[in-house]
Amino acid sequence: MVHYLGAKPWYCYRDFDCNLLSKERQFADDLAFDMWWKVHDEMSDEEQQQCWLPTWTKAALRALYEEDGANWGGSEVVECDDSGSKG
Repeated sequence: MVHYLGAKPWYCYRDFDCNLLSKERQFADDLAFDMWWKVHDEMSDEEQQQCWLPTWTKAALRALYEEDGANWGGSEVVECDDSGSKG
């Protein structure tokens, strides 16, 4: 079992560990981040749906990226409404 400190990988995008932003930098860990995405990819489609980022989470992430001066990517975004369902 792995306990993640800082921003959880399932609240970030695959192409960028949110912990690399200055507020959470102490928790950045490439190995743990990569491990999460490996587990994610092995889950069924139904299980992966539980990991979709809701709109409000994406908005908060975008604000964090901009506040830190990071390049906003989000290329792996799945559009969801606030309930987490695809929309």
